[in-house]
Amino acid sequence: MYFINNSHEKNFNHLTQMVFRASNDVEYQVLSYVLALPEVYNRCIEDPLLHESPYAWIYDYKDVSYTEKDGDELIEVFDIEYKTDKKGVPVYSDAYSVLPTSYKIILDVGINLFNNREQDFTVMDGLGTWDDKLFKVFLQLILIRKSTRNMPGVKITLH
Repeated sequence: MYFINNSHEKNFNHLTQMVFRASNDVEYQVLSYVLALPEVYNRCIEDPLLHESPYAWIYDYKDVSYTEKDGDELIEVFDIEYKTDKKGVPVYSDAYSVLPTSYKIILDVGINLFNNREQDFTVMDGLGTWDDKLFKVFLQLILIRKSTRNMPGVKITLH
């Protein structure tokens, strides 16, 4: 697997083993891989809701989770409210806003491959901004997501 540096690999291992327990889930492996990028990891890892909502940190939000009673049992209900602008569009967090455009686009790709969330991005935007390392990250994201698919005659190695 390709990593841009040792920190990326260490962060990936932490996220897949401790945060998301993603060893057998390609969607969470993709998410872990993109969130493990040091530029991203340093901005999201302290988010208290990372485990429940892995990309909530992108937006300015308020945790409005609560506990409700179900018979004799108390159940934690996870809920967040996003701050919105006058048009009702969620406002980005400071942590996300300062990311370079190239990282915002690769993060959008990773989130899209995680759960097919609709974002306003194109691969061409990425190709125009990614350096060689982030382009390899893009390819690795695709390879992780498609890892359960056998493609005879196709072998891709990233160095």
